[in-house]
Amino acid sequence: MTLRTAAELAAELSVSETFVEQECRAGRWPHSEVLRRSVAFTSADISVIRQLHGRRDNQAPVTTGGTDGQPRLLYRLDDAAAQLSIGRTKLYGLMRTDAIPTIILGGRRYIAHQDLVDFVDRLLAKPEPWAP
Repeated sequence: MTLRTAAELAAELSVSETFVEQECRAGRWPHSEVLRRSVAFTSADISVIRQLHGRRDNQAPVTTGGTDGQPRLLYRLDDAAAQLSIGRTKLYGLMRTDAIPTIILGGRRYIAHQDLVDFVDRLLAKPEPWAP
């Protein structure tokens, strides 16, 4: 029996590894425990997960950004941090200074795709000098 990691499943479903782990911890997706706090997925698990993931999207409330190639309109904070390749602490710091605005929807905080794009554009517009 071949087991696949959370990272492999996340890449296949185009979601974050954090999202996969959250779904497993919440008991919404089947998985096998490997060692402590590590999960793995059998082919039967993956088949069920594909059906569950296709039926409802827990990743974003507005659009999934999947098949048509368009980005999602809103990102959860962990997914926004992953999009920027930064950690949650750095993202929270940027939110605190209003460098990245957020939206509260249904009791959850999200970041709009366009706000992520605008943030990166602002970073590219003012290059930092290289320190010797």
